[in-house]
Amino acid sequence: MFVFLFSLSQMTFADTIVLQSNINEVTVYSLGAGITHQLKIDLPAGQNTIKLLGVSLFSLANSLQIKDKELTVINATLVKKLTEEEKLKLLDEKSSYAKQLEALENVFSNGNSNFSVTDIKDLIAYYDTKIIELKAKIRKTNLKLLKDRNNGAEVYMEILVSSATHINKEIELSYVNGSAAWVPEYEVFASDINTDLELKYIAKIINSTGVDWSNVRLSLSMNSPFDKTGEIPTITPDYIKNRSTRNSYGRGEEESQQSVNIEIKAGEKELEQLKIEGIEYEEYNAPSNTKILVIKGLKSIPANGGIYKYDVFQKVFPTSFVWYAFPRVEESSYLISQITNWKNLSIADGKVTVYFKGVNIGDSYIHIEGFPDTLDIPIGQNNEVVVVREIIGDKVYVKESNNKIKETVAYSYSIKSNRDDNVKVKIFDQIPVSQTNGAKVDLLDGSNAYVDKATGIVIWSYTLEGKKDEKNSQLIYNLEYDKWLKRTSFSSSIRRRKKTVRKYRAKL
Repeated sequence: MFVFLFSLSQMTFADTIVLQSNINEVTVYSLGAGITHQLKIDLPAGQNTIKLLGVSLFSLANSLQIKDKELTVINATLVKKLTEEEKLKLLDEKSSYAKQLEALENVFSNGNSNFSVTDIKDLIAYYDTKIIELKAKIRKTNLKLLKDRNNGAEVYMEILVSSATHINKEIELSYVNGSAAWVPEYEVFASDINTDLELKYIAKIINSTGVDWSNVRLSLSMNSPFDKTGEIPTITPDYIKNRSTRNSYGRGEEESQQSVNIEIKAGEKELEQLKIEGIEYEEYNAPSNTKILVIKGLKSIPANGGIYKYDVFQKVFPTSFVWYAFPRVEESSYLISQITNWKNLSIADGKVTVYFKGVNIGDSYIHIEGFPDTLDIPIGQNNEVVVVREIIGDKVYVKESNNKIKETVAYSYSIKSNRDDNVKVKIFDQIPVSQTNGAKVDLLDGSNAYVDKATGIVIWSYTLEGKKDEKNSQLIYNLEYDKWLKRTSFSSSIRRRKKTVRKYRAKL
């Protein structure tokens, strides 16, 4: 949360204390921010009002908390000075209420001799209720206008508190603030594939709160201030029922009913209050065990809507490099840096700028979906490893008979390196996955590849020992399927096990 330490001048008027804030510490969330004030107060026993000046227009008063067992918050309200348009609207409402009241009083005072006693009683009750209602609305409008005239500050927080005893000490007061955000991005540096990888973690921060942060301590969190991290998941019974089971309304029920509340998210309405107007937002993957990140030193971020970048940390990782090849869709190979021991660093999806052999070779992207033990950091396309995929013409076969199509699909792969040292290579391809009884897939030859039966993904792993080393493999499989089926009816798709949390953040 944001922590504001106040150098404050305190003025006491009857039961109201006016405090002027001076921001000292800030914690920015992916959406919004939290604010904590350290306040020196002197309050008599009973009910008192704290008028807190210097707060943001985007402060959420309903989130206010005071961490002191001797003090209770009765109510908190964000008060802002009316705009000219708002003032005119209130004056128009007041004029309308006054005209309605005058018309009712005229009708009632003129009377009508044709009314029965019952009619007169009903009219008296109606006019009495309506007149009271209109007079109340006029008083309420007058109070709003009067309060605005007496309000010197543009925005302030009005906090009604109570205490059983006199309080003279420092208290901690906190609440949630909207219109602020941050996102991570990265820079990686590698001299060659036989060296360690250096990763720089950078925070991009935006302050659109209307209140400057000058010489403050900054902290960062990927959570939402409304995340219900303390709510315990619940598991309901998982019933297996006969397909023909009918409920009391005659509708068929599902065969299996299961409700497991594992991921607890902030409500959409709450999230909307935290967003910055005019900024696009996106979903992203973040570890479920992210921690607070602290930026060293004092920083200043004015409330001008600009993006400010600060280093979070810089760390050297022992790394292994491997070439990934997808010859089915791409001729070029990709150099990948693989690091371990990264899970406690609060690394999330983000853009990465790559420096390889002292040269900026462009931008890539870190994806952490599935929260793998080994994190792949794409360095970029690198043709020091060449993989060629070709059709084995004499083994390809297609035949159609009796509404069935039979095919034999065959590819060969040659893998070479242009480097003198040893390199690791992974080649990715796939075979179809049948999702119907009308199709059958038989793998004939995979050259000892790993095959994921659920997705059809085929992976070969090789180590090439210098330029003279060459590896060869082939992929041959049979297909038999009904003529009317399309190949997409039994194509594969990659499924990953989810260990990350989908969250929202600004696109900065």
